[in-house]
Formats: sequence, structure tokens, C-alpha cells
Amino acid sequence: MATRALLPAITASVARSLTGAVRGTPHWVCPLALCALFAAVALPLLDDYKIVQDSPTQRAIAVRTLAYILGDAGAYWEPDQTDSVNNYYGAAFEILPLFIERILQLEDVRDIYLTRHLMTHLFFIIAGWFCYHLVYRMTNSRLLGLFAMLLFLLHPRIYGNSFFNSKDVPFLSMFIVALYCVHWAFRRGTVGAFLVCGAAVGILVNLRIMGIILLPAVLTLRAADLYFASGRTERNKVLISGAAFALAAIAIYYASMPYLWSDPIGRFAELIATSARHPTQGYELFQARKLYSGDLPPHYIPTWIVITTPPAALLLSGIGMASGVGRALAAGIRNRAAVALRNTELRFELLLIAVILLSLLGVALLLPHFIRGWQHMYYLWAPLCLLAPPGLRAIAAGLGRLSLSLPLPTSPSLRRIPAAAWLGALAIIILAASAIPVIRLHPYQQLYFNFLVDRTTPEYLGTQYHIDYSRSARLEGYKYLLHNHPGQLIYMSPGSAPSDSGIPDVLTLFAETDRQRFVSDPNTVPGYYVDHGGHSLLPPGAADLLLPPVIYARQLYHNTIMRVMAADLSLVDASIADAYRAIYRTATQDAPALRSHFEVYRSGRQLTLAKADCRPADAQSWFRIWMYPARDRDLPDDYRRLGRTFTRTPVITFDGKCLAQITLPDYPIGRIDIAGVGTILSDAYIAGLRQQYDALAAAKPAIQSEFSGYMQNGMLHYLKPQCTQHDAAARFFLHLTPVDESNLPENRRQYGYANLDFQWSDFVAAGVYQVMRYGIAFEGRCLITVPLPEYPIAAIRTGQYVPGAGRLWSGEFAASPAIGR
Repeated sequence: MATRALLPAITASVARSLTGAVRGTPHWVCPLALCALFAAVALPLLDDYKIVQDSPTQRAIAVRTLAYILGDAGAYWEPDQTDSVNNYYGAAFEILPLFIERILQLEDVRDIYLTRHLMTHLFFIIAGWFCYHLVYRMTNSRLLGLFAMLLFLLHPRIYGNSFFNSKDVPFLSMFIVALYCVHWAFRRGTVGAFLVCGAAVGILVNLRIMGIILLPAVLTLRAADLYFASGRTERNKVLISGAAFALAAIAIYYASMPYLWSDPIGRFAELIATSARHPTQGYELFQARKLYSGDLPPHYIPTWIVITTPPAALLLSGIGMASGVGRALAAGIRNRAAVALRNTELRFELLLIAVILLSLLGVALLLPHFIRGWQHMYYLWAPLCLLAPPGLRAIAAGLGRLSLSLPLPTSPSLRRIPAAAWLGALAIIILAASAIPVIRLHPYQQLYFNFLVDRTTPEYLGTQYHIDYSRSARLEGYKYLLHNHPGQLIYMSPGSAPSDSGIPDVLTLFAETDRQRFVSDPNTVPGYYVDHGGHSLLPPGAADLLLPPVIYARQLYHNTIMRVMAADLSLVDASIADAYRAIYRTATQDAPALRSHFEVYRSGRQLTLAKADCRPADAQSWFRIWMYPARDRDLPDDYRRLGRTFTRTPVITFDGKCLAQITLPDYPIGRIDIAGVGTILSDAYIAGLRQQYDALAAAKPAIQSEFSGYMQNGMLHYLKPQCTQHDAAARFFLHLTPVDESNLPENRRQYGYANLDFQWSDFVAAGVYQVMRYGIAFEGRCLITVPLPEYPIAAIRTGQYVPGAGRLWSGEFAASPAIGR
């Protein structure tokens, strides 16, 4: 037999053996055994995955929901709080690990979050079991059911996320369960089945509002049944079951969302509006461009799906989609549309296709604020997996026909291989393509990229996309320090050590004795930084950093995803420390451009922060540096919304000295803000500020108090001729009353004004998606410029206050005529 016929032949033999072995056993035995195997493999892996930022918030949703049910009317977040958007997330899944936590009386934070990891992963495995049964019912094939189950469980990114992502993966898992219930309800056709189906959809919508897509989908199919029903009895049955489904879905959803109870219609409208335009704000590295979360292109989600899903699995799902559409079109061409629409399996495939296409179309049209890849859309993996078996059958049938038509005189046995063997060979190859990265990348499966992106050029992938959103690789850095410093205290920078805030961090999954060894002491110079990878949101060369020596690093796809750096040069070789001493001597030869508690030196494109008598507190955290161009046009297009570039740089300590250095962009810089140190202004920049200040001061102020307020071209300017440090320390309040209250966000309408309070150093105010260039002090004067919203404003109230101490000054004026941009 020819070599190329060997795999199908072996597969056919193995398939026959397996079929014979399980013939006589119930069809659910194999998937149950697989579930047990996956659970057994997962148990020792639980603490290999870091706790992510969403985990404490998700747990808090369950805690607050339970408190509200038990009578605490103020349990939810207040509308003005940053976390108030979490009121719109249901706790249908989160409440289960919370109950287990309380039943087992878990108190240690490690035990609490390991339990949550376990529950999230077990639900994912259970969803795989439902995936098997759904495909088995669709195809009446055990092997295709097992193939779909394994394909579902072995998506590398989703498998990794299934240990710690308690928001998106449970929604994906419940999506599979809900799809199973939909298929089962249409096969049974009873009122009871549709009640169960409605309950499943209600829970799905509780987890994420995107689940509502199944509500009109099911009702549309039920409407088709009503159209083709024959006789009053059948029509009544269809009507009653459809109504039962809708009522069950709505009832279960509202019953599981206590936040909506006090105002079911109003708060649901707020939820829909917030979901359509989620207030997530941030910047995303996408195809080497820094994009604001509201400016992502329509192909953002499809691109992430394509580059982070095993291509063979994605191609198979695409063929399954094409096969379903082709069969539906063929039925329509043959004038048998009624038969096609009443075919449970075919129209279920069409429903899956519709979910995928409508979801992607909705994202392209609404352009919600997305960050972190396609994790918000992981639920699409459910219909993609369910469409893979029809695609596998279509390919296998095609290959079988091809083998009979090819002239292969040297391999006559190849022609005799049945289509089932081709199907088995393809299934093995596709599953291997998914399983191999799951095994090889552990515990970084969630960072999987396929070969459609460049994974071989050193440090290239990290300049194109965010590689590690969750910064999960930092866990390995802490393990390295523990292993190499047995029994010792390890002094870290504040951002790398445990905090007293109670918010779980990367160290949570260590034992209590190990957690206590990591110390952040303001009286001790930090010895180490543990940082995520080397990717940057800045343009290439915009801010190269002088990093401390890297003593340990982790690479993935030839890109650094984590590094441990020795901030204290006494911990590294003398030759390495001498090189940093030389940098310090060279940089500090000239007079400093800025004197503060650090001296700042500027030589060409090098900006150096130095201190000769460095104290432990001076080295505790990274410097934050903002760089404003002399001309906005010098910024790349993707950065003009921000109006500046930004970087942060670590502090290196040696011989009682502190050193930090960055390389400035290659275009003229007008202003450099260094947090906690001061501002460097170019002569041209100062001249422009002076001109702007004088022009404003010549006009009549709208507000006259500690600061004078001026309105010009949709901007509110604050001026003060004799500015002190205290002027910058107090918080500004800015309340805008619109002409039309409908311009306010839903959660502000009860107050009647928009709250744009800000600090001197803020750059974005809530609800105004523009750069706020606050707080410039020059020549003893203050100038603050605040862009106002585009809608007409009737009145403005503003001033300064100190939280807990009250207002320092205030002013108010009516805008006549109404102002706005």
C-alpha cells in the first residue's frame, strides 16, 4: 500500500476497533469518560493560572446580588461609581461558587479563587458533554459527537481561559447548553420542552445580554412552524409552546436579575444602551496601530478569531456553513422550501449560521468598545464547533469521490478506502492541530496564535498585537524568585508586591508563607521588578527605555512575555553594574533641565532622571512620563486622539544613586510631564501658552473667583495669575446642565446634570471621549483647558473642593445663548 494511503488505512482499522469496543455500551459512556479525564488532568493544573483583574469583580457581583436579595437595598454600585456598569451583569453562574465557598467556609483567598477556577473549568467540561449530545442528536454518529466535543474543549485560547475567565467562558458554556435545549425542544415539540428551553435562554441572557440573540431566533423558527402548521390543533400547540418559551425566558431572566426588580423597563433600557455602547475605554494594539477602544475597525473581531483559532478547525466550520447554506438553497431551488424549513436538522444549522453572521454584522455596525481580543465573542465558538461535523462529512465525501477518480495505478488499494477512513484521518489531524498547542503552551494556552501571523521574527508579534492581556506570565516570575531565594524576604516594587487593598493579585495563588516573603517596604530599596512582556503601545522608537538587567525572562513565539529585572545593581555582576554607572556619569555632565526631588537632564533625544542621594522611597515605583509634540501633526494618526505619547520607566539603584532614562521620539517635543517630578516646556511651547493666556485674560470672564473661567469655541478655560501647589492639589468639580436632558447618559438623568469632575492631572473625563489637556503651570500662572460635550449646555457649575473638607470656591453661570460644540 502506498505511504499516502497508510494513515487512512490505519485510521479505518482503529475506527473499526473502537466501534467494536463501544458497540453495546450506552452512547453517553465515552463522553462521560472524556469529561472525567479532562477533570482529572485539570486538578493539578489549577494554580498554574494567575488570577485576572475581572475575577474579584465577578465575585463581588455575586456577593452584592446575594446581599440585595437578603434585604440590603444599597448592595449594588452607585450610578456614578466606576464599577456601576457591573450592575448589569447577572450572577447566575457566579452565585454557585459563592455558595460552595460559604458552605465549605473558605476564608483563605487562595482557597476561594482556586475553587472559582475549578468551578469555571468544570462548567466548561460539562458544556463539552452537551456538545457531544447535541451533535450526536444532529448526526446520529458517536464519532462525530466525540469529534465535536474534543474540538470544543481543545481550542487553545479558550481552554486556557476556562481556568480563570469566569465571565466569557461560562457564557460560552451556557450558550452550548442553551443550543442543546433549543434543538431538543424543536425535536420534542412539547410545551414542557419549550418551557425548559426558555429557562435556559433566560439564564444565558443573565450571564451576558448577547444571549438575547436566541430569543428572536427561536421565535422566528416557531413562526415558520405556525405558517406551515396544518389544522387548528397544531397551530394552537405551536402558539402555546412559543408563548411558553418567551414567557419562561423573560421570567427566568428577570427573576435572576435583582437589579432590574425596582424598575424593570427603565433599567433594562439602560442595560441595552450600555451594552450597545459599552463604556470600556482604553487603547488597543491592533495590527501595529494604537487604536482607541471606540475606533476599532469592523474587521477587528473577525481578525482576532482567524489568527487565534486553529486554522483547520476554522476552515472545517466554514465548509460546514457553506454546506448548510448550499443544502438550503438546493431545497429552495427544487421548490421544497417548506420541506427545508420543517427539517429540524437543516434549519438548526441555519440558526447556527445566522447567530455567527448576525453577531459579526452587529459588531461591525455598532462598533462597541472592545479590548482584549475576541474574548467577549467567545460564544461564537459554540456554533462554529457545531458546524464542524457537517463540514467534516462534506470534505470526507469529497475526498472519497476524488480517490476513485484519480489515476493511481501504483496505489490501487487507495481507491478501496471508504469515506469513513478519510473522515477519521481528517478528524485526527484536525484534533491534533488543536491538542498539540494545548499541551506545548501550558500554562499559556490563552496566548495562542496560529501560523497566519509571524511567530518567528524575534519580538515582532508583540509590536502587532497585545500578546498577554492578563499578564499571566508574571506568575512564573514570582515562582522563579521564590525558587532562587529559599527562605529569604524578597523586596519588590509596590506594583509587584501584595497590597493591603484586599484585591487579589498575582500572589494570591501562593501559599500564605510564600506570600509573606514578598515585601514592599518604603524603607528598603526594591530589589526586583516583575514585568509583563516587551510590547509597547508607542510607535517604534518613540520611547526606548533603559531597563534594569534582566535576570530571567519567558518567551513565547520568540516574543518576551515576562521578565524579572534586578532594580538593585548590587544583585548583579560588577561588569553589568559598571555599564550603568557609566550611563549615569555621561548623562549628568551638563546642567539639569529641571530640578525637583529628582534632577532631569536632556541631551538630544535622551531624557535622564537622576538622584545622587537616592532614598528607598525614591525607587519604589516606575516613573510615568507624558510627551506632547510641538505640532500635533507630528503624531501618527492613531495617537492624535490622545494628543501625546506616554511611557513609564523603572528606577535603577546603585551606590546610593537613582537612575531612569528614556529615548524621546524623533519629532520636536513641546512639553514633557513627569508624574511627581514636574514639567519641561520648550521655549516655543511657553510662547504659545503665554499668547493663549493673554488672549483669554483680555476677555470678560464668565466666572470670577479663585480661578477665572472663560468660554471659547466649546472650551472651558480656567486661569489664575498666581498659581501655587495648592491650586493643583484640590479636585475640580464641573457640572453641566444640558438644554435637553435626553443628551445625558441614562444613569445621570435623575440628577439632571453631567458630572465631569477632574483632577489637575486627569486627561479623560467620564462621558467625554476626548483628550483633556488639564493643568499647565508656567511663569507662575495656571492654565487649564477642558473640552465640553457636543450637545447644547444650559448652565455650568464649577469650582474646587477637597474630599471630606468641602468646597474651596465655586462659580455658576447660565449659558445664554445655549453653548456647546
